Amino acid sequence: MTTLTTGSRAAGWTSWAGLGRGVLFLAALVCLALTTACGPAQTRPETALKPLEERRARGIIEQAVLDNGYRPLKGRVVKLADGTDMTEDMALEGEVYGIAYISAREAEMLGKSLPKRNPESEQLRLVRGTGGAIILLLWEADYRYDAGEEHTTTAVAAEGKLSRDVADFILHVVKQRKKR
Repeated sequence: MTTLTTGSRAAGWTSWAGLGRGVLFLAALVCLALTTACGPAQTRPETALKPLEERRARGIIEQAVLDNGYRPLKGRVVKLADGTDMTEDMALEGEVYGIAYISAREAEMLGKSLPKRNPESEQLRLVRGTGGAIILLLWEADYRYDAGEEHTTTAVAAEGKLSRDVADFILHVVKQRKKR
C-alpha cells in the first residue's frame, strides 16, 4: 500500500499542501496583473451631437412641403407681436403659413420674441406674426445627430424627424386652417 506524505511524491501524487500554496500564489499573481494593467475604469465622454446644417434642413423642409401638396416659396420677413422682425426659411404659396428653422445664433438674436423651447415636449411650436402670419418654429437643437463613430443618433433619424414635424404641421394646422 502506498501512502501520501506531505512534501514528498509517492505513486505520482502531489501533496495537497504544496498544491494549495501553488494555486494561491498563481491567483495572487493574476489579481495583481489585472489590477495594475487595467488602471482605473475609464468613462466615455458624452457624445457630442451636431445639428442638421441649415442648408440641408431647408432641403428637407422643401421636400416635405411638396410631398404634402403645397408649393414652397422663399421665406418672408414677418413682424412678430413685440415688433421684432423674423425671416421665415420658407412660406407656403397662397397661405399665411411659414416655417422657420431656428439656429442657436438666431434664437439668441430673437431672444424673448420667441416662445421658450421645451426639449421635453413633442408639441409643435407656432408663433403669430402681425398681418395673420402663422410660423412653425423648428429649433436646430431638436434635429441633432451623432457625427462620430458611435452613431447613437443618425443623420437619417434627425432628417426623418424634421420631415415628420413639417408634415404634421401641414396636416394638423395648415389643412385644418387653424389660426392659433
